[in-house]
Amino acid sequence: MIWSIDVSGNNAVTEQQIIEALAQAGVRHGTFRKSVDAVSVRFFVMEKLPELSYLTVNVLGSRLEVKVAEQADAPHIADTSVPCDVISLFDGQIAALEVYQGTALHKRGEAVRKGETLVGGFIELSNGSVKFKHAEGYAVLRTDLTVSTCTNAKLSTSHITSEKSGITLHILGFDIPLYKKPATKPTLVRTRILTLNSIRMPFSVTREIYRTYSPQTVTLDEKQLALSAAENHLEQKHNTLANAHICSQKMTLKRTAEHIAVKAEYFAEVSAGTAKEMLTE
Repeated sequence: MIWSIDVSGNNAVTEQQIIEALAQAGVRHGTFRKSVDAVSVRFFVMEKLPELSYLTVNVLGSRLEVKVAEQADAPHIADTSVPCDVISLFDGQIAALEVYQGTALHKRGEAVRKGETLVGGFIELSNGSVKFKHAEGYAVLRTDLTVSTCTNAKLSTSHITSEKSGITLHILGFDIPLYKKPATKPTLVRTRILTLNSIRMPFSVTREIYRTYSPQTVTLDEKQLALSAAENHLEQKHNTLANAHICSQKMTLKRTAEHIAVKAEYFAEVSAGTAKEMLTE
């Protein structure tokens, strides 16, 4: 019989998801080894878990070895058959402009407005005619950026109003709950498997926690408000200036008992070119 199931190679897909899919395929602790059809199990689990790109099932004595690989995100490939321009995302001064395809309409040091075309999706041929292209280029602009955040002392959140937990024993493929399970799904599930000499045994314990929540409003004290305001502002700063080189900054802070308002003005160099489809006739 199968007394141990080892899963390896997974990351985004949890081990529990894979074990549950195996159970639906008829493979669990206590299953007869001779009844395991590795090919059928493989196709069944991969159909249940499309996030997997590869799966093998090997029976090694009383141990089932499952090796998986996950799907990689497909790279984004731009449709270069559609003519387009490269336009500016900000108002600013061009610090660098590299053209890979198309015609540069500005040069370094010039000022441009948001939405203005930096690289035109066309080239002029030697005979005077124009050929439309999918413009490609890299632009860096020097620009002013402002990040403003306001953090209130009163915070809407939720708190636990009730909590119950129960234990289920898993012994030789049998589940033995030591409590009456509610109709609702558990909020938190934790499983511990007995392991001897790095080999998993067919004995485990699962603790299931059931919680109910209700909304509440809390008032942050002075220290908590300051930490929350700092976290809020740094998160917003990261979202706005993740790929920017900050040349200078100026920050102002207004604090009351009810809130903290932070305003930061940055002068930075940012990547500021994006493709925009051309309207051609």
